[in-house]
Amino acid sequence: MAYVGANRGFKSGLFNPVVLPGAGIDPPVAPEVLDAYTVGEKADFLDHRLRVNVEGFWYKYKNIQVDEVLSGVTHITNAAAATIKGVDLDVTVIPVEHLTVTASLEGLDGTYDSYPNGTFFAYNPITGGNCTFLPGNSGGCLALPPNYNAATGNWDLKGNKTIQTPPFSSSLTFAYTANSPTGEYTLSLAWNHTGNYYFDADNGKGQIAPSLPLNDKQPTVNLLNASVSWVSNDGHWSARVWGKNLTGLQYISFGLEDSFATQDSPAPPRTFGITFGYKL
Repeated sequence: MAYVGANRGFKSGLFNPVVLPGAGIDPPVAPEVLDAYTVGEKADFLDHRLRVNVEGFWYKYKNIQVDEVLSGVTHITNAAAATIKGVDLDVTVIPVEHLTVTASLEGLDGTYDSYPNGTFFAYNPITGGNCTFLPGNSGGCLALPPNYNAATGNWDLKGNKTIQTPPFSSSLTFAYTANSPTGEYTLSLAWNHTGNYYFDADNGKGQIAPSLPLNDKQPTVNLLNASVSWVSNDGHWSARVWGKNLTGLQYISFGLEDSFATQDSPAPPRTFGITFGYKL
C-alpha cells in the first residue's frame, strides 16, 4: 500500500498568566499551526513474515510556541517558523517460529526558518580579545552572539536547529514467545539509540555556565531494556518482570537555560520492577 497525506493541525493561543513587577503583561501568544505532508508505503513479504514500512515527511510550523525563562519565570512565546523533515523506516521480521525482530531507523532535520526575538542570556566570559560590556551587566566582559540586537536584548536565531530533534535515532527489539500449560511467556530485549540534540533554541551559545555536556546538548544515548512477561491461558491474569537502562547509563532527561544558570534533570538510573495485571 502506498499513500500520500496532507494535514493541518493547531495548538491554541494563550496568555502568559505570570506578570513580573514593572514588566507589564506579555503580548498574547498566537496559535501554533502545523502543515504536515507525508508520502510512504506499507508492504508485507514472505507470506507476511516480513513487513517493511517507509515514510518521508515534511512539517512546516508557523508561530511555533517555545518556552523562555526570564528572571526565573517561564514565559511562552512564538518562534515564528520552523521546518522539520525526515524519513522513517520500520522493519518487522519473523525469522523463525515464535521469534519477532523489529528494527527502526529515523533521520531527522529541523531548522528555525524565522526566530527574530530569541532570548539572550550571556556567552561564556572571555579573558582576552574583542569583547563587549553589556548594558546593565556589571559581571564582566562577554562575547556577543551573532545577530544580537542591543536595543531589545534579543537575537535572531534563524538557522538554528530546532529543540529536541535528534538527527538520527534507531531501535532493535527481539521478542520470543513460548506457550506452556501454565500460559504464554514472552522474553523481550530492546536497544534504543538517540540523542545529539539541543535542549534550547540558542543551540548552546547563550549559556552563563555550561553545566550540560556538549554545551546544552544531549549526548548520544544507548539504552538497553529487557522484560519477561506471562499471560494466563484464559487471558485474565498477567505478570511482567522488567529492567530498564540495564547498563546504568547516566544521561539527561530535560535541560533548560534561564537567566541564572543552565539546569538539567538526570534521567532514571538502572531500574527494576514487577507488574501484575488482571483483565475483567
